[in-house]
Amino acid sequence: MKPLITILILSVAVGCGEAGYQISSIGSEIEKLEEKIVGSYEDIHEGHFIHKLVFLENGKTESYMNVQGNEHPCKFGTWKIKGHGPYEMKRVFWIQEKETVVLQMYPNGDLTKIGIIKTINELGERIKERKSTSKEDQRTYKKVK
Repeated sequence: MKPLITILILSVAVGCGEAGYQISSIGSEIEKLEEKIVGSYEDIHEGHFIHKLVFLENGKTESYMNVQGNEHPCKFGTWKIKGHGPYEMKRVFWIQEKETVVLQMYPNGDLTKIGIIKTINELGERIKERKSTSKEDQRTYKKVK
C-alpha cells in the first residue's frame, strides 16, 4: 500500500510541475506579443490626413491626426492583448473612454481595425454593444517604428 501512495504522490507532483511550466510559457508568449506591439502605426485616412497610433510600454495609447503637416492629439487610452495561444488570432484592444477598438495583429506587425465595442451610449449609460467593421471600412495601420 505504501508504494502505491508514493507513486500517486509522485505522479501528482510531476503533473503539477508540467502545468506550472505551461503557465510560464503562456506568460512569456504574452510578453513577446507585448514587446512586438509597442511602437507607432500610421494610416492615411481617406487621403486627407494621417492617423497615428502609438502603443507605449506602460500599456497606454496615444492617437494623433496629422493634417497638412500639423500633428494634433486626438484620443488617449490603454491597450491589452488577447489571443496568445498558438492557434488563436492575435487581437489588440485599444480601450478608450466610450469605446474599445478591436485590432487584428498580423505577423508583419500591421494592425487592422476589425470591430468596435461601445461601452457608453449617447445618453451616458453603460452598455456593451459589439459591432464588426465591414471589409470596406477596415483600416490597416502600418508599423513605422
